[in-house]
Amino acid sequence: MRGDELEKAVLNGLKTRLLEPNLFEEFAREFMAQVNRQRSTASKASATMRSEIERVDRQIKRLVDAILEGADAKSINVKLKELETEKARLTAALTLAPGEKPRLHPNLAAIYGGAR
Repeated sequence: MRGDELEKAVLNGLKTRLLEPNLFEEFAREFMAQVNRQRSTASKASATMRSEIERVDRQIKRLVDAILEGADAKSINVKLKELETEKARLTAALTLAPGEKPRLHPNLAAIYGGAR
C-alpha cells in the first residue's frame, strides 16, 4: 500500500470511527475526568502554598511582637530570617504556579455532539 493510500485510509478511519457518538462521548468523558483531576490537584497545591504563607506570616508577626515586647532580638533573629526565606520561597513558587483554570463541564460531550 502506498503512503498516500495509507494516509487516506487512516484519516477515513479516524473520521468515521473516532467521531462516532458513543466513542466520542467515552473519549470526552475520560478526557474531562483527567483534565479536571489535574486542575483539582493544581488548585489544591496552590491553596496549600497560600495557607503555608499565611502560617509563616503569623509566625513572623509573633516573633516581631516578641521583640517589640522586649525579648532578646539576637536569639530570635535567626528564626526570623529562616521564616522570611521560607516565605520568599513559597511566594515565588506560588507566583510560578499555573493560574486557576475552570473545570470542564460534565456534559461537554453531549453539548459538542449536539453542535456537530
